[in-house]
Amino acid sequence: MNQDEGFVRAVYVGLVTRLRGLLDGTRLLRAWDRRVLAHPRGRLFHLRTLLALHRPEDLILLDVPWWTYQARDRVEAFLTELGGQARVLEFGSGASTVWLARRSATVHSVEHDDFWAGRVRAMLADTPGLRATPRVHVPPVPSSATPVVASGAPSGRGLDFAAYVDVPATLATTFDLVLVDGRAREESLLRALPLLAPGGLALLDDSQRARYQPTLRRLAEQGWIVETTRGATPCQPFPRETTLISPAPTAPA
Repeated sequence: MNQDEGFVRAVYVGLVTRLRGLLDGTRLLRAWDRRVLAHPRGRLFHLRTLLALHRPEDLILLDVPWWTYQARDRVEAFLTELGGQARVLEFGSGASTVWLARRSATVHSVEHDDFWAGRVRAMLADTPGLRATPRVHVPPVPSSATPVVASGAPSGRGLDFAAYVDVPATLATTFDLVLVDGRAREESLLRALPLLAPGGLALLDDSQRARYQPTLRRLAEQGWIVETTRGATPCQPFPRETTLISPAPTAPA
């Protein structure tokens, strides 16, 4: 993100945050929420998600994860096919952790920020009717001038995510669904894919970022099915991308 883009984003976030604060507790917002909860599709619903920026409780109320709507629909159909018995691994916790817990049997969420992990645990405890009881793992992420596993995110620079990406290997299980939406995403994805169960599905969010493209091209060359969805995304005024990755189907004997 260049300086101009950063300034525009800061102005946008400030305006949205201000507007959401003005609407908080008003009859208009309550009526809007009733309308979109009854009809969770379309432009009015998407406009409401824009006010959920940095408000995960709003996303939990709206029951929507922060991926493209196309990817959300694909993942929801996948979890429905598994009858609520999916084993899920998630890098990067948040409102999506609650969304997954409503639809899965087990959820392991790997988080690098201990404060945010506490907030996610509180949101989980405050949400009734969850099918799963997620475990939020917070491995050590020490400062390092020469990290073994680095993150391309500006907020992750100078930190070593080696223990973070290694969490799945310590869980002694395979996963039906893997979601990568945290730090060190390329390495997180590569570490998790070998743990994908037959017929499983992986998701890489914000895949429009240039630094992820070499990894996605390599996976496609290795025979993985790599499908990128592009379009409207909750909380975002412009189109974004979420990529779905799955093993190539095995030819019948």
